[in-house]
Amino acid sequence: MADARFPATDPAGHWWLPTGRVYLSPDPDHTPAEELGYAREHFFQARRYRNPFGFNTTVELEGPYDLLMRETRDELNNRVTVLANDYRVLQPRLVRDPNGNRSGVAFDTLGMVVGTAVMGKETEPHGDSLAGFKAVLDASELETFFQAPREHAPALLNGASTRIVYDPHAFKNTGTRPTYAAAIARNAPERPRTLVGHALPGGLQLQRRPGPRNPEEGPGRRRPGAASPGPAAGALPSAAASRRRNRRPAAHGPAGVAG
Repeated sequence: MADARFPATDPAGHWWLPTGRVYLSPDPDHTPAEELGYAREHFFQARRYRNPFGFNTTVELEGPYDLLMRETRDELNNRVTVLANDYRVLQPRLVRDPNGNRSGVAFDTLGMVVGTAVMGKETEPHGDSLAGFKAVLDASELETFFQAPREHAPALLNGASTRIVYDPHAFKNTGTRPTYAAAIARNAPERPRTLVGHALPGGLQLQRRPGPRNPEEGPGRRRPGAASPGPAAGALPSAAASRRRNRRPAAHGPAGVAG
């Protein structure tokens, strides 16, 4: 109590849960005055984290402006290194983990992640790649994918590990189709698949996720007697169709989309 560590109102015999601490200097031997001086020269960025057990993880930032992270290192010298940053979105686009394996990401115009690749080590010819990956799809490519996802998913995935196809302007462009996102992934190199409730040739499976309701879409219920044309053969199912499938009676088994 004398050094003001615990308030006087604390019940006797109770323990406090320790937490980590954040420091503005990477040097654990710095005095508070030295830490303050270092922070003033480096934009008061967090440079060291100490966990409740007293172990430090230091953060190295890119100079001279300390804008983005370059590397983190823990007490056992495990390092996560940023090999390349994307300064348009201010995010890392190529990272190497403590085992030497690299992971890359691709961003679209809005800064959303649309592709990832687990590349493996630099000295090994294994892993996926973002070479030739087209991050931004035009309206015609989105329409082609929507109408025949089973046919076009492998080409859109290309050599990447995963891909997310976004169409945030679907309702604006069609007047009837909700926004959606479709995720495409592969289990192993040279074997692509898509995450989507529908089995596809060549190990593919496609997963469609409806986006948030657009205010322009109007109320969720249709007027009596109204009907909308069904999707083209092989097209992604509509959100309404997905809801109808999920409303089966309990006697017929749990709701869900058959894979």
